[in-house]
Amino acid sequence: MPSTSKAALKKRQSDADVDDDYAESAPKPKKPRTSTTSKSKDPHEQAKTIVKTIINSPENFQVPTAEDDIRQHLLVLAQYAVSLQSGEGVTPKQKSPEEIESAAIRLRDTVSKQIKKQMVWKPSCKVGTAKWQYEGICSDPAVFQRLMRLPAPATYKQTKITVDDLTNILDDNLVTSVRYDYLYITGGEVNVRWNKETGEFRFSGTYGKKS
Repeated sequence: MPSTSKAALKKRQSDADVDDDYAESAPKPKKPRTSTTSKSKDPHEQAKTIVKTIINSPENFQVPTAEDDIRQHLLVLAQYAVSLQSGEGVTPKQKSPEEIESAAIRLRDTVSKQIKKQMVWKPSCKVGTAKWQYEGICSDPAVFQRLMRLPAPATYKQTKITVDDLTNILDDNLVTSVRYDYLYITGGEVNVRWNKETGEFRFSGTYGKKS
């Protein structure tokens, strides 16, 4: 059996050490990058998590102690609240015709009740020029369309309707009683404002005694 010289053994050992060193220092294969363009991250994910935690555990949720953490929590919640007001943070559920009708009736009754609450006696009622105004929010354009009894969604920002149109829309004569007399919507027309982006709407006009 051929003998192996010490020099040859030492060389083989040195080569093996070099191979081991290379194996340890060789860069690991990189993981393929995942595309971030296909899925956009929810900008309000942190706020939604905070809200969910608070709702699920109202008595035991953890409250930040550091002032910076508290400020950060309040900031993300405020940004989320603003996004909800503008309709950005939530996708509205499509209502059925029955749900639209039910929501329109509830809104109609609220508007009617609040207008009549404002119809109290003032000196200007004698000549029918006392002012009333109702402001509300209807986040679903389909509900506002049904409330106004329109054939298509409202596209106007401001319009006028007759007093008869208003009483038909609200299914209410809008009459209140005062001592020895009655108060009515007057002026012949009612102003209507509508913002389809925010859902804000406003009715305004005059009321008082009939001339």
